[in-house]
Amino acid sequence: MPTWKCTIPGYDLISPNKLLRMKWFMQSKEKDRAMNLLVVYGRPIPQYECPVSMVIVRRYGKRQRPLDTDNLYGGCKLLIDAMKMPKGRSKRGLSIIMEDNPRALDLAVYQCKNDAPSCDIEIFACPSTESLDLPVDIAMIIPQSPRTHTAP
Repeated sequence: MPTWKCTIPGYDLISPNKLLRMKWFMQSKEKDRAMNLLVVYGRPIPQYECPVSMVIVRRYGKRQRPLDTDNLYGGCKLLIDAMKMPKGRSKRGLSIIMEDNPRALDLAVYQCKNDAPSCDIEIFACPSTESLDLPVDIAMIIPQSPRTHTAP
């Protein structure tokens, strides 16, 4: 299965601190919003049935601050929940990935400053056996080690 790329303009990750203070119905609205944006900007929607490597790049604007590492990874929760297969009582999910546990999802999240005042999210996903073909500008901000990095 080929690499899937989705760029969502104007979307910003919601910090877990804000997410914890939201009412449950506001959290479900935000998850629905993330699902709708993935459907609109991510066509065609793939369905990976094997372990997936995923890179999420947050490009924040001039008037925004970078998130610290734990909030950066935690802010991806709604996007990942929107991409995974629905289970149990939950009927929501796009079934792009089967699971979000560490065996099924190799996640790397990065952020860099953008000239535009809005935030863009770029998602690259491919089966774990393939390598991600990243554009040059994203490959420059992704370090070889360690896994987490905040570009200046």
